[in-house]
Amino acid sequence: MDDALDIVFEGVDPTQSVTTQVETEYLRLKELHDHITFCRVVLKAPGHKHRHGVPYEVAIHLGLGGGHEINVSHAAKRNPNHEDAHFAIREHFRAARRQLRDVVDKMHGKVKKHHPPSNEDPTTP
Repeated sequence: MDDALDIVFEGVDPTQSVTTQVETEYLRLKELHDHITFCRVVLKAPGHKHRHGVPYEVAIHLGLGGGHEINVSHAAKRNPNHEDAHFAIREHFRAARRQLRDVVDKMHGKVKKHHPPSNEDPTTP
């Protein structure tokens, strides 16, 4: 796999299925922007005392050319789906893709322009 990808497991044993999922999601990011200088993904398991009912925490830190960085690390939610590591990873990479699209658009000058409101009265012909 790419040297730019670093996967860290905290409080959870690494599994091949999680590693493969992270690698696959990373490749999807590379399709959007092929100049990713680093990608660090941290998967943190629920606390040892409270394994059930507590969501996994996922943090994604991306470095892009030109000094741009993207960080995705949402506070753990009480969403039962986030108790599944695969679901949590998928959701965080989805957020990373959205942020990456925005950064790439700005890098290429594709920024939405908001026009100021017109002072004209729309009811007059």
